[in-house]
Amino acid sequence: MGLSPKAAVGIGIGLVLLGALGLTLTPDAEYRTEVSPADESQIRDGERVYAYENLSEIGQSVFRQARHSADGGAIRIGAGGRAPEFDYYDDESSKAYIRYDGRYYSVATYRRGCSAPLCVFPAFASVLLAGAGVVLLAVPPVRFVRQR
Repeated sequence: MGLSPKAAVGIGIGLVLLGALGLTLTPDAEYRTEVSPADESQIRDGERVYAYENLSEIGQSVFRQARHSADGGAIRIGAGGRAPEFDYYDDESSKAYIRYDGRYYSVATYRRGCSAPLCVFPAFASVLLAGAGVVLLAVPPVRFVRQR
């Protein structure tokens, strides 16, 4: 005795909903930008130095927000708010310098929070659940029609 078509459809819907819920709960990466005053003598040959006015609109916005933040010059930004001039690595910070209003600032950027296994496994499991649900939704009607 197998699963009735109604039970299979109910379980299928449940699995699809569980998979969708799992995808929304998958942790996001946290991108951080820290700005602190710097001296021109700190800048070594080959390090990236940008004039503020040459930064992209997003780069200028991120720099301003971090420079004026109440959190000691550090801000968290979403993936869509990353400035193209800055790199966001998992294990180490990336550094650049900004020349703004006659002064230099060190800008450190990094990515934190969501390492590959922590992000990939829940998303993969959610897709599998949703896929199993879709199969259950498609198969019972086919089996039910064939049995008639």
